[in-house]
Amino acid sequence: MTTTDDEPDAAIERVLDEAYAAFDAERYDRAGELLTGVAVGVAPGLAKALWFDAALCALRMRDWPTARDRGLQAVRFVERERAGVLEPRHRRDRTAGLGPGP
Repeated sequence: MTTTDDEPDAAIERVLDEAYAAFDAERYDRAGELLTGVAVGVAPGLAKALWFDAALCALRMRDWPTARDRGLQAVRFVERERAGVLEPRHRRDRTAGLGPGP
């Protein structure tokens, strides 16, 4: 389940729907498991948000070591953006279609 762009494909979208439904039902262990599973295989812009949400799930469960580990994964994406390794998503969105055409 890997995607190379920031828009998740249909299978990923279904898993994310299940994850956020689990979160709403306060099944934080399941939500965190699903979010983490998707985060490892998607584009960095989406992965950053999913790692952050997975960390929140662990916080809700008071699983401090897991919350820290997942939070650090999210922070790594932020640090890479700041270092210029990743272009921030909002900047890509604003400039989409402004370059030379095919």
